[in-house]
Amino acid sequence: MMPLPEYDHLDGLAMAALVKAGQLRPSDLLEAALARVARWNPHVNALSASFPERARRAIDAGLPDGPFRGVPFLLKDLSLLLTGTATTMGSRLFAILSPTTTRR
Repeated sequence: MMPLPEYDHLDGLAMAALVKAGQLRPSDLLEAALARVARWNPHVNALSASFPERARRAIDAGLPDGPFRGVPFLLKDLSLLLTGTATTMGSRLFAILSPTTTRR
């Protein structure tokens, strides 16, 4: 995995270029992102859910091609549906009303 300080200075396109060039693996980027989540989320409480095993399985299954192939990302919990998860829109009300969805 690349040194942590270098990761902090890369944008998504630079990360994707390093993956495409074979200088980094998507799993390297994922683990660096997860390390930052573990370090900072207890202080800022920005993530309501994390699915690292799901991300690892997606990498192992083979990621689709695209301009950001291999770059970790976040989904905002506002009206986006992710299979197997509840979308609460950041509200306790929707957490009660929102069943786990089976749609994408």
